[in-house]
Amino acid sequence: MTKGQFADYWLKKHAPLAKKMPGLKRYTINIVKATDGEEPGYQGTAELHFDSFEDYERAFESPEGKKAVDDVKNFARKVTSITIEENKIV
Repeated sequence: MTKGQFADYWLKKHAPLAKKMPGLKRYTINIVKATDGEEPGYQGTAELHFDSFEDYERAFESPEGKKAVDDVKNFARKVTSITIEENKIV
């Protein structure tokens, strides 16, 4: 899959599935474009925002979440999952 096909699938087919996940407050897709001519080791990142870690877990356990996760194999070669917990200080 070319970079253009990857981005097109992610934005037009996968994102509509993912945005149906219950409790999802914000979904941001970041398509990677190298400015130095070097090909990066990945094509993009996604940020999914929930009110709590429990909401995150419920979303991924839901039918909509499972459908979105199952769809990833249709456009991504390798997926690395990182969960970050945000702590607001001010």
